[in-house]
Amino acid sequence: MVRVPVTKAIGAGALLLFVWGAWTVYRSAPPPAELTRGVPVTGPGGSSLSATTDPAAVFQKAFWRRPAPDDKILHAERREWTSSADGVRKWQWFIAFQPGPRTSEWIASKPFGLAPAPSGFSLASLENRPAWFPGQVSDFRIQQDREGHLIWIQATDGSVLYATDSGFGFAVPAAKP
Repeated sequence: MVRVPVTKAIGAGALLLFVWGAWTVYRSAPPPAELTRGVPVTGPGGSSLSATTDPAAVFQKAFWRRPAPDDKILHAERREWTSSADGVRKWQWFIAFQPGPRTSEWIASKPFGLAPAPSGFSLASLENRPAWFPGQVSDFRIQQDREGHLIWIQATDGSVLYATDSGFGFAVPAAKP
């Protein structure tokens, strides 16, 4: 039987406790100020804001697929307003990327059934868009879904795609019986 000295056991336990504490603080820490400047930190029903700029995570939640290795994500931001009782009450994301060949083919297949934006379309109604997201629509092809929430803004040469979407709610999973 191997005996571990008490000081090593206490040290290992303290290290685990420190890592768990740091992880807990990190998860509950408010989003960085540069992400939330001008963005309401309290949402529907008293929900609270969390934000991420993890490119792969934002891409995957936005498009329901992982980015291809040759996709170059330039900027990405996802915001969620959540409550412990109701889960995600509101969400919003923005992304800018240069699609690689496989993703360009996928986009050409019109996976979301987008249609050209109506004449006179303006981005002025996009609430709290990041500074890197376009404010003008000249020199872009604009497409959107029927509701007008999912918006794709693609450079006329196809090199860069900006996209955004927003919506309300994802329920908290039901407890097991």
